[in-house]
Amino acid sequence: MLRKVSVIMLAVMLIFSCSHAALAALAAVGPTNPQNGFPLWYQDGTGLSLQLCLDALNCVADPPIPGNAFSQQIGFGAEAFYWSADSLINIPSGNALLVLALEAAFASADGNPADGTQLVFSRVRIRIDTPVAGTYTVVHPFGTEVFQNVPAGIRAINFTTDIGLPTPNFASALAGDVGPFLTAVAPAAPAGFVGNPLVDSTVTGSPTGNNLFRVVGPPGSNLDGLGGRVVETNLFAVQGQVFSGAVPAGLVLERATFTRTAQGVSIDVFALTDPANVATVDLGPTITPTPALMTMNSGRAYAHITRTGAVTLPATVSVTATPVGNPPTTLSVPLTDEVNISAYAYDSTGQRLLIRAKSSDPSAVLTAVGIGNLVDGQILFNGGITTPPPFITVQSSLGGSATRPLSVDKL
Repeated sequence: MLRKVSVIMLAVMLIFSCSHAALAALAAVGPTNPQNGFPLWYQDGTGLSLQLCLDALNCVADPPIPGNAFSQQIGFGAEAFYWSADSLINIPSGNALLVLALEAAFASADGNPADGTQLVFSRVRIRIDTPVAGTYTVVHPFGTEVFQNVPAGIRAINFTTDIGLPTPNFASALAGDVGPFLTAVAPAAPAGFVGNPLVDSTVTGSPTGNNLFRVVGPPGSNLDGLGGRVVETNLFAVQGQVFSGAVPAGLVLERATFTRTAQGVSIDVFALTDPANVATVDLGPTITPTPALMTMNSGRAYAHITRTGAVTLPATVSVTATPVGNPPTTLSVPLTDEVNISAYAYDSTGQRLLIRAKSSDPSAVLTAVGIGNLVDGQILFNGGITTPPPFITVQSSLGGSATRPLSVDKL
């Protein structure tokens, strides 16, 4: 049961008094996966290690976002899961929902994938449409929650605990209330997984032995529709993919820039990877033939590709590093022009400022950030600059940029 969530780094949200008891049992977190910037695995106290669940048949995650290059690179959208177990009980007043998860998301402004904003958090969520006011007790595999002074109403119980911090603080999720990982019993999980999120199953793994979701309401709540005040289920929709043990190739994609002349274009791609890996660059369907093999020297990979005539350039360039016996890693970066700042000087006596820069594409419009557009490759102030910036950054309309420290009294 997938649900869209808003990312909360550390929150407990409730509108009434609640007492809480739970056991934390996640033990370790693995190194960062260069492909997506998330940990390769999380391990519980039993030694079970799970990787991000991204299998098309046995996992549920947000699909990649069109136009978001990083989302396309990592293979999912705003959220994915290392593990989750959801349970739902229908009651006369609506339903009772339990969500348990170890979730991968993003702390970006819009919650969508952006490298450097990766976030992993553990979640316990309880939502109940309460028929009458009073005290409700919820028993779940990782603890017991008591909600006092609850009014009657839809989602009158709306409780969420998210614990985790953005990169590089991935270990913070270990302090959450989730763990050890529940695994499906009947029906059994597919090979290599701990459950199928599209099929409800009984589970095992609760540290308290409560492999169930139980709600105890106040007298008169009629939760079961027969006059009783207790309802429970032992069925959960579980997902999680067992860590394969394979570590993807290390890869850093440093730069992809182009130069355009009247004769055509040239593209330069720079990357770092293990010297034993094979590195290839892919420029997409508009520039063929690619992928092209990159030259390698002590772990530094390089490709120089030229094409004559009118060429439609790709928006992004992808590099794949392929090791022997382990999965390849593919990273993508925007293809931009190259900006070269040749003069960046300030005269403190005359309060003059000079900036000269050039793009590798003559059609580019260059802008000195916070100062103004360059005309014919330069911008000159013949006085009146009393407080110059310590650094000069020139940005191109074609995506390139360069930054240099300001030279003082060298104009």
